[in-house]
Amino acid sequence: MTQRKWTTEDGWSVVTGWDRPLQYFFVSIDRECGGCDGEGIITDGFGGTEDDPRDCNTCDGTGTEYLFNNLDDKSGQTDARGGMTIEQVMVVLADKLTDMPPDIFNRLYADKAHDVGNDTTDYGTIGEEKDDSIDGSS
Repeated sequence: MTQRKWTTEDGWSVVTGWDRPLQYFFVSIDRECGGCDGEGIITDGFGGTEDDPRDCNTCDGTGTEYLFNNLDDKSGQTDARGGMTIEQVMVVLADKLTDMPPDIFNRLYADKAHDVGNDTTDYGTIGEEKDDSIDGSS
């Protein structure tokens, strides 16, 4: 599996690539949950106490908040197995993030064309989450 990864300026970790054994592309955009500080549980006095904690509503108790994950996609961007085409990957990245590595499409295309496995590229810090409240109208 290839991993083309970067972090965003607002703390999201982005990993995309070609899964050679499963023969599909994938995308995961995640970060430590801000609702529970990655603990998965809340003891805030609003139904959660030290003796009786409750699962975090933001991350459902996992400690990880997802902006997108191909294995748990409910938007229709993946097939029944969680697999994605390169076009679907590009749509997700463009919809969710303000910027991405300039060569990401070519790298992913080459990964599939050469059926690459076990190769990682870390692009550093690029872009941030898109603000859905900005729709371009005034």
